[in-house]
Amino acid sequence: ALEWARSRDLQSWERMGAVPGLSGDWKSGALMPEPVNGEYVLLAGRGDGSGLHLATTSNLDQAWRERGAVLKGRSEG
Repeated sequence: ALEWARSRDLQSWERMGAVPGLSGDWKSGALMPEPVNGEYVLLAGRGDGSGLHLATTSNLDQAWRERGAVLKGRSEG
């Protein structure tokens, strides 16, 4: 599971646990710093090598919605 943390000063961190709403083996995620069209955007790889996947949410405290792969991995041809 992809886990995350948050910080107000980038020195002290609060662990938030697994990113809510994501199923499967998500790894190495990057959160866009500002919302895009009112939605936060997360890009992450999966442990199965299936590529770079996209997830969105309108509120960081709510479940994320998986939107699918934006780049196919080597295992996907």
